[in-house]
Amino acid sequence: IGELVVNKSLAHSHTLSLDDFSFSDNNVSINLKFSKTDQLGKGSLIIIPSINSHVCPVHLLKKYFIARPKTIGPAFIHFGGNYVTRYQFNAVLKKALNVANITSDNFQSHSFRIGAASQSSKMGFSDDEIQDFGRWESKAYKRYIRIPTLKLASQI
Repeated sequence: IGELVVNKSLAHSHTLSLDDFSFSDNNVSINLKFSKTDQLGKGSLIIIPSINSHVCPVHLLKKYFIARPKTIGPAFIHFGGNYVTRYQFNAVLKKALNVANITSDNFQSHSFRIGAASQSSKMGFSDDEIQDFGRWESKAYKRYIRIPTLKLASQI
């Protein structure tokens, strides 16, 4: 999430901007110039494919960029032009979870990395694929994989 929203302690130069996104009919390419996992600043290209769903990330991003005010700067801003901060993102995340009747106590913006690693593992992706998805250079991704295990009645 630190790549998507402005962190008050960092300049917004590390945040994705409009020109970092490139759309085609079948995907969106995101030029990630900097990330927490890319300490050398090599950058990476992330390609997200379209999916046949009402929650297709490519379709939803296109709709957002059409509605977004036409100003330069970070990609994700409020309609008034102010940057979306991590604090604001977390506040909206908590409200959305509460509306969905999901307790929000254990969720923060970092939950997306945990969820992506855990879901990828659960779906059978290899360790190398999970490491690539999360752009981890080390085996640290293993600490993010959290798959609940069933407890037998005799263990309770």
